[in-house]
Amino acid sequence: MNYSRIKSIATYHKCLIDLVEDGYINYKPSFNTLGSFIKIMDDLPD
Repeated sequence: MNYSRIKSIATYHKCLIDLVEDGYINYKPSFNTLGSFIKIMDDLPD
C-alpha cells in the first residue's frame, strides 16, 4: 500500500476487486501471515 499511496484498506480492496472483475489479476485472499496470492494475467481481456 505504501507504493500505491493508498491510505485506506477499503480503497485497497476495492481496487483489487476492480482488477479481478476486469480480468487483469487473479486474487486469492488469505489470512495467513505469508500473505495473499496475486497473479497478473498474461491474456488481457479485449
